[in-house]
Amino acid sequence: MEETLESEKPESKKEGESEEVTVKTMSSIDSPILSPFEGLQAHRMGCLKCKYVENIRHEKFGPMVLALTHSRETTLYDCLEREFEMEVLEDVECAKCTLLSYQTGLTRLIDTLTATTTTANGSASFQLVAALADAKTRLKAIEKALKSGKIDDPRLLIPTGASQELKKFLVRSPKTKHHMIARPPTLLTIHIQRSSFHNYTGRALKNQSPVQFPLTLDMSRYVTTSTLSMDPEEPISQWREGDGRTRYRLRSVVVHYGVHHMGHYVAYRLAGATWYRISDEDVE
Repeated sequence: MEETLESEKPESKKEGESEEVTVKTMSSIDSPILSPFEGLQAHRMGCLKCKYVENIRHEKFGPMVLALTHSRETTLYDCLEREFEMEVLEDVECAKCTLLSYQTGLTRLIDTLTATTTTANGSASFQLVAALADAKTRLKAIEKALKSGKIDDPRLLIPTGASQELKKFLVRSPKTKHHMIARPPTLLTIHIQRSSFHNYTGRALKNQSPVQFPLTLDMSRYVTTSTLSMDPEEPISQWREGDGRTRYRLRSVVVHYGVHHMGHYVAYRLAGATWYRISDEDVE
């Protein structure tokens, strides 16, 4: 089943005023020709151990595909909650945790080399002095990277040939993954994914569970506001009273009758104040 909803327009507008949905977003990505079905999503991943959060990425999206919940009967809001909930990923490589571990290892190495050099009373070998200088150079680069926050690729922040050494300090940590809508599309299309697969036979089946959906859909809580959070334990953004709302009015529904491999589509379309049922050449 596919629900197509149109963004709610203001009841009245001043002359020359744009009819676009007025939603506060942090997106600066504009296309010369914007599809009414195209929106922009914000993606963020953060480490729960060191609290490092990667830059929020923006990606275009079209029809929104929603998976059904495990309940026999569900609502569209239940499916949306599942789609936009924060996900916890275990055992993921973390650049900052790795650099912090490497920093600790270098600090211990420098302390050891310094103590050895001091004990040598000025007769330290050239290799020992060179190793100490190299360790200090690497530590300085690591500290600079941690201070600047530019740690996406730690291998670029240390001298050539040290990538193998860095692998010894590779740290995997739990991370959160979250996404929200940064720029809502003018026309929101939602596709309910009903395909499922039998665990033993591998056959594709159609989930026939009914889904209730409203005539007016409020998407405000899934759209970013002007305030974004870089805390991995919090959503990217949270709607609060006074923030702009994003609402859509139901305009058409496409329903599939039948099983997974065969069936028939029927469309329902709102024109003016009247709903029409269209099945091939039959219109009621």
